[in-house]
Amino acid sequence: MKFDLRKLGGEVISFLGAGLMSFLLTLAVLNFCLLVHVPLFWASILGYGAGVVSSFLLNKKFTFHVGAGAKKSYVLFMEFLAFNIFMMVVFAKLNLVFATLFDIKIFAQVSSIFITTCVNFVAYKFLIFRPRK
Repeated sequence: MKFDLRKLGGEVISFLGAGLMSFLLTLAVLNFCLLVHVPLFWASILGYGAGVVSSFLLNKKFTFHVGAGAKKSYVLFMEFLAFNIFMMVVFAKLNLVFATLFDIKIFAQVSSIFITTCVNFVAYKFLIFRPRK
C-alpha cells in the first residue's frame, strides 16, 4: 500500500474537524436537553448519540470519501458504533490508569484523548472506512 502524505494530512485535518464538530453537537444537544429538563442520564445518551451519528456521517463523506448505498451504510454504521462503544470503555480505563499513575486528572484526560484519537483515526481509515470490494 502506497501512502500519499498530502492525502493523509488532509484526512487527519478533516478527521479532527469532524471530531470537533461532533463534539460541539454533542454539547449543544446535551445542554438543550438539560435546558428543557430532560434528566441528565437521557440528555447524555441523546448528546452522545447525536455526536456519534454526526461523526459517522462527516467522516464517511468528507474524511474518507466513502460512497455507499443504504444497506452498506447501515453495516458501516453498526461497525462504527460497535467500535466507538469499545473505545469508550478503553477511554474510561485509560483515564483511570493515568489518573492513578500521575494523580493529575487533566493530564489523564488529555493523554487518554490523544491516544484514543490516534487509535480511532487508524481504525477508521484501515478498518471501518477501508476500500471494500
